[in-house]
Amino acid sequence: MKCMQLLVAFLLISLISNKIDAQPDKPNVLSLEFFGKSAYYFDLNYSRKLTDHFQVGAGVGFHQSRIIRDSEGDYRIFDLSLPIFGTLVVGEGHHHMISEFGTTLGLHFGGFSPRNGFSGLTPFFSVGYEYEGEKFLFRFPLYLAFIGESEFLRPVMPWLGISVGLQYW
Repeated sequence: MKCMQLLVAFLLISLISNKIDAQPDKPNVLSLEFFGKSAYYFDLNYSRKLTDHFQVGAGVGFHQSRIIRDSEGDYRIFDLSLPIFGTLVVGEGHHHMISEFGTTLGLHFGGFSPRNGFSGLTPFFSVGYEYEGEKFLFRFPLYLAFIGESEFLRPVMPWLGISVGLQYW
């Protein structure tokens, strides 16, 4: 909890110190991320640049589709994730350091109604590199996600993501 408070304080200080009224040339970013914020194979994200140094966004990631069998028949279940995040961008020119923070909401839905709905929250934090060209951007973030206590896994899981994005007006 204390770490999250420090992160929020850092973000607010960063926003205040930047020119809030500065509008980026291409404020919209649509990106495809592999092993990214959804913590699975891929996610598609939209983010809006509020300044040259801060963005907010959301996305959708597809986990899997599976069949559940019971006495009444077979039901197909889809697992999706919805990352909601903020991105802090440090640096000028084409090369930047980025830091992302947010949470991913897990969802199940399909024909088997008792299994439909919310499956959990996964808070995450990342630090990485971004190359920002005229139209495209590339990101290589290292993620840390709190997945909770488990018999087999550590409570914080690290992984490397790769993101390709298109900037537009």
